[in-house]
Amino acid sequence: MAEILYNKINREVLIQNMLQSKELRTTLSFYRYVNIPNPWLFRDHLYTILSSINVLGRIYLAHEGINGQISVPTERLNEFKNKLNEIEYLKNIRLWVRDNYIQNKSKNE
Repeated sequence: MAEILYNKINREVLIQNMLQSKELRTTLSFYRYVNIPNPWLFRDHLYTILSSINVLGRIYLAHEGINGQISVPTERLNEFKNKLNEIEYLKNIRLWVRDNYIQNKSKNE
């Protein structure tokens, strides 16, 4: 039987942990309109990848696209961008950091 993936810590505890942590984090957002045939399967894949690098926040998935507001450990930001570029739906997605954006180009371009 496959493991059911879900947030195991409530929102208030996560916020408190983040505020008490000395780890620098980068808050960013992104969206893309794209056809996602199976958002539930894609959600589990994305959850596994992003939780492995300690990404926090909310990501909304639907058949018509993705929208996220997340916090990434700053020292792992390049790793995060590389992980996104490995996913066809998210390759080169524009990432907004506060009032600016990062053009997430893969290293091969």
